Amino acid sequence: MSKAADLNAILDLCDEEKIQQWIELHPDIIPDGKFVCDRWVLSKVPIGTKKITDLAFLHETSGPWWFYMVELARPVVQIFNKADEFTSGFHHEVQQVRDWIGDFRNHAQSLSSDTSVKFGERFAQGLRLCSSIGMLFVGRRSELNNELRKKRWADFCESMYPHIEVRTYDHLVDVVARYEVINLFSLPQTQIGSL
Repeated sequence: MSKAADLNAILDLCDEEKIQQWIELHPDIIPDGKFVCDRWVLSKVPIGTKKITDLAFLHETSGPWWFYMVELARPVVQIFNKADEFTSGFHHEVQQVRDWIGDFRNHAQSLSSDTSVKFGERFAQGLRLCSSIGMLFVGRRSELNNELRKKRWADFCESMYPHIEVRTYDHLVDVVARYEVINLFSLPQTQIGSL
């Protein structure tokens, strides 16, 4: 079975823990081509005292650096209700990511201190200087099954950018399929780390 088919089958099970475990075995798919500082994707990063991301990574560019905080929404969360409006569960997931972005500003310094020993001073310095972006994976593409939903989804995603990148889980399946075609899984892999 291909890795894309494997991920799709796990997504169909709607088991959040199994999805997280699969993605942690293949962390390169989350950044999707973004340069990851020192090849570290972090799991379960505390942001402040009560909030914890599913994953996070530091994206290094020639300009500003960006700390991506990733939420893997519960697989049972629907994007739309029968009236083609966004569900309260969807809004809850978006608000969680918004809260992380706000809290990151207040806690970047302590997070930098926590990471310097484990991931190196360069990584920690990048955290001190970066801005944050949220990334939310939620629902399946099959929910975008009429023109109104497609328009609302596109408008919503555009309105969130660049602060939050919102994607369906099918985006990850597409990334895995693309990586398999060009054999990126054979290259040195990004590492998973935790604080």
